[in-house]
Amino acid sequence: MIHDAHMHGTSHVARPEEGSALTIQHPHVAKNNWQTAQKWNKDGSLLVTIDNTIDGAGHTASAIHTVLLGFDKSGKGQILKSTVKYESTNDNE
Repeated sequence: MIHDAHMHGTSHVARPEEGSALTIQHPHVAKNNWQTAQKWNKDGSLLVTIDNTIDGAGHTASAIHTVLLGFDKSGKGQILKSTVKYESTNDNE
């Protein structure tokens, strides 16, 4: 039997042979993926940002992907420009 205590960052696993519980510490980890249409340009292209962030155990890593999408007269899209900015920090910094 496993009891997951997300609020406290611990799990309690019962030992059937002893009837007592073993406590295991596990780090807090959160993941965020977010897409945002920033703006339509006068030429009909669309600027989009995609933010991927992982935060946990005293460290944060993120990647911000900026994409410029162009569309032809039929509405078919293509990537005109794409850049990625990476960032990594320790919570103690």
